[in-house]
Amino acid sequence: MNEVIRQIYQTGKTLDAEGNEIDIYPVSIKPTEGELLYLLVREHHVQRSLETGMALGLSSLHICQALLENGGTQHVSIDPWQERWFKNAGVRNLERAGLAGIQRTLYCPSHEGLAELIREGNRFDFAFIDGNHRFEYVLTDFFLADKMLSPGAVVVFHDTWLPSIRKVIAFLLRNLQDRYAMLPCCVNRSPGTLAGLGRFLKMVVNDPRDVSPALIFGRRMFTNMGVFQKIAEDPPETTDLAWDFYRSF
Repeated sequence: MNEVIRQIYQTGKTLDAEGNEIDIYPVSIKPTEGELLYLLVREHHVQRSLETGMALGLSSLHICQALLENGGTQHVSIDPWQERWFKNAGVRNLERAGLAGIQRTLYCPSHEGLAELIREGNRFDFAFIDGNHRFEYVLTDFFLADKMLSPGAVVVFHDTWLPSIRKVIAFLLRNLQDRYAMLPCCVNRSPGTLAGLGRFLKMVVNDPRDVSPALIFGRRMFTNMGVFQKIAEDPPETTDLAWDFYRSF
């Protein structure tokens, strides 16, 4: 483990670029989540990666450390609030860790940053979606990131306990099952028939309109990460020919 990562988790604090001390929670990923990101980047031999949402830089540190060990070339972080809210703490931590050389920060909303990366002709092997957690932002982040991902690339969604994230995952499993496969590392175990039924009913009671996410998350005990691998490309002409395709989610 990178020494900077170890120190941050050991103290539960970090410093921003102005030297002010900041508690890392609740905005940072947990050590087990960081370890999963690191392992995914290493095991899938990722060379170029991107993330929406940077905050204090814990996810960036894990991804960049793995990328460096892979001999990778670049990690792009998009965060409109890196300066204003986080006082460049994420950027500073990457500098402290000696990882700034392979990292690029875009200080703009993710839909603007991702569109810019598309225009530049970028391709990536890994994407971590952890920016604005509203449904429309998460789906837009995924939609734009997908345009730059080749088959074999991995996509990770953070905070699967949120209904908005679950809804996006339901969309993937229902509408993109021929292009994305869920990886088993994001599911702990089956809750069992009775427990699964109880989980399903609780979710339906909370929101009767979200039956599909309730079915998906009632049957499985997810970790806080939803992990998917792109298994096929969808050529634009094919998508346009199937202009009326839709499955409820």
